[in-house]
Amino acid sequence: MKPWFEREAKVIKFPEPEKKVVQMPNVASYPDFITGVADLKARMGKGEISQASHDKLYTDLIHRFMRKESFETPWFLREAELTENTVVDTLKKVAALIPIDAKAIYNNVKTKVQNLRQSQESMNEQPTQVNAQQQMEILNQELIGPMIAQTNKLIDTKFEAAQDSYKNQMDDKIRAMITRPNIGPINTAEFLNLCASSGVVKTSEMIAEPVLDPTPIPVTAKFQGIFKALFNVMRPGSAAGGQGEFALVFCGDKLAKQEKQGDLKLSGKDIELKTSGISKGKATDFVLQDQSTKVVTGPGALEAKSILKKELEKITPGEVEKNLTLGVKRVNRLNATHFPKMGKKKVVDMLSKMYAANYPGQSVGDNIISDGVNDDGTIDFYKLSALSSSLAYDLYKSKKNFHGVMMLNAGTMHYTLVIDGKDLFAVRDRLKISAIFEFVRGTADISVPTLTLKS
Repeated sequence: MKPWFEREAKVIKFPEPEKKVVQMPNVASYPDFITGVADLKARMGKGEISQASHDKLYTDLIHRFMRKESFETPWFLREAELTENTVVDTLKKVAALIPIDAKAIYNNVKTKVQNLRQSQESMNEQPTQVNAQQQMEILNQELIGPMIAQTNKLIDTKFEAAQDSYKNQMDDKIRAMITRPNIGPINTAEFLNLCASSGVVKTSEMIAEPVLDPTPIPVTAKFQGIFKALFNVMRPGSAAGGQGEFALVFCGDKLAKQEKQGDLKLSGKDIELKTSGISKGKATDFVLQDQSTKVVTGPGALEAKSILKKELEKITPGEVEKNLTLGVKRVNRLNATHFPKMGKKKVVDMLSKMYAANYPGQSVGDNIISDGVNDDGTIDFYKLSALSSSLAYDLYKSKKNFHGVMMLNAGTMHYTLVIDGKDLFAVRDRLKISAIFEFVRGTADISVPTLTLKS
């Protein structure tokens, strides 16, 4: 039985809403202007918002995404700086020079540009454009890896030892080249392309024939600064004289190599490289000498020494020193005490026998020796020391089996190339030599000149 208030009351049903409650759009939630416009239009079409609400929200949307302009750089100038075409052109030029995955790099750059734009818009709450400089900076970072890979490939191809050390030293240099405005990715790619082909340095030209006067290194002018910057890339533990070896081989043509022992091979020919002028950028002397003996001597050194001693004792019996060296001081002394008494003919005959003993198999004309002896019998030290050095050089070269000695001055960027002993003799006015004959106990398998040549 129902209570009286239910029996007597007229129950009225609570009215249901004709439409569902619609949440008004939040202008701040739209990621960009176009999305906001489309959403507002769609909501008005569905009847979710009125025309008045649409107009108000549309105005708010415009205010939110209104560009902050300046007189110097209005929006149309900023948008003109967008460099998608420049990015593509750069990639095309780099890909034509060295192997890269241009499509993958482009996609990476595009993604990072979009991410950067969205990040900046979320912070500024307004549309943001990633300008030309920013896009190129992103591209440069993407190109570092492929260019270092190309550099490492060149190092593996051209060098038989110390590859890891060279790669570590080159890493920072390649990064700097790509990101420096005055070099950039295209020039870096061109540089690497030349190093893998015809060479930034024309090494084939450098070794084709003797170069007796200091001559500029034939470097592509555009990359001369880069070439010189690579002089301090060195083998681990090498002395200052090792500077320039890496630069010459890396920047040389595709035939340039450095073998395990550190010897260079340019255009298929073995070259001994002597480098100087690093620290102060000044021309200094180049020393060509055997590191074990550090002397000029031949297989007949004892016999030559005996010939000299025998002739001198004819003048001063029992007074001749045991260990003779015809250095400049002793030559000057003997010029005052012995050689004039012997006379020119006997001095020339003595020297001819000494040369024949010390450098067997090498022809030395009496006229050349005679040119180094004055009419009074005294010896012209520098003429004969140049002759000795040229003979010693040829003997040294026959034992070592190399093409020539290149003397490289990092201060002046000049070089000299001596191929045969006659080349040394031709530049004797620029030679500084320790002795005409310098004897040591016993005999030496390799005869080497102890000399310096100004470059």
